[in-house]
Amino acid sequence: MKKTRFAVFFAALMAMLSFTSCLDSDGGSSTNSMYTVLKVNGFTGDYWFTDAAGCQYVPSSQNGLANSGLEQYQYAFVGFTYDTSQVTQDTKKIIVDLYAASPVKTYYADEAEGDEMKEYSNASFQAVATDISYNMYVTFFSRNDVFVPVSYYYKASSSNDELKAELNSHDFRLFFDKEQSSSSTMKLCLRHRVQDPTANKDRTTVGSEYLHFNLAQVMAYYRNLFNTTPLTIEIEYLYNYSSSELGDNPIAKQIEVDYKAWSDEFDKIGQ
Repeated sequence: MKKTRFAVFFAALMAMLSFTSCLDSDGGSSTNSMYTVLKVNGFTGDYWFTDAAGCQYVPSSQNGLANSGLEQYQYAFVGFTYDTSQVTQDTKKIIVDLYAASPVKTYYADEAEGDEMKEYSNASFQAVATDISYNMYVTFFSRNDVFVPVSYYYKASSSNDELKAELNSHDFRLFFDKEQSSSSTMKLCLRHRVQDPTANKDRTTVGSEYLHFNLAQVMAYYRNLFNTTPLTIEIEYLYNYSSSELGDNPIAKQIEVDYKAWSDEFDKIGQ
């Protein structure tokens, strides 16, 4: 299957995480489809996937996955069809027919040190978790694994090698801001860095993707400070709707995530 770091995820992503054992079914014989984030298991020739509740999704065929490189990634957006007659609330394994498998890259999350956050940032976001028309929302796979949808400007090219180099020149990081956090709210700052900021003026094409961050380390920092887990996570990002340029006075925007609600859902599945 075609590998790509960029994708526009549509309304199907609203069904991303179902905290049940596998997929709900009424016992019928119809074929349904799903596009969701799953954990990658196995290796070339023997891939399978698992959801947040531990249910296995096993491809009926490995055709098209031979050169996917999925073993290099923790997670992937996986599209598949399945026979609902196979599935009940107690199902732990289901055979699926894949039609898409796009790897999701993991980025770094850590505590901000001095001016590190300011020095790191040299490019803006066009949007973060705000594209309502495409139903893009911050979501969790586990208590520490978060997926943040972002849109930003990149330099388009008809050359696959040039495009790959351009996309790989973008990096992202979550900084834990302990000064702006409280006993109920964890403040995280999402920042965007490019290898060549002088080319920002040529970055005029908007691309969207989900970024994966593991929050285990920043959660540990937070618990050490406040002796609890946050009720809310606030994510700040630097915004420019029309350009990748930050400018002298970048606009900071915030989004809030109800982390307690997610924790409650994970409690229900014993995670």
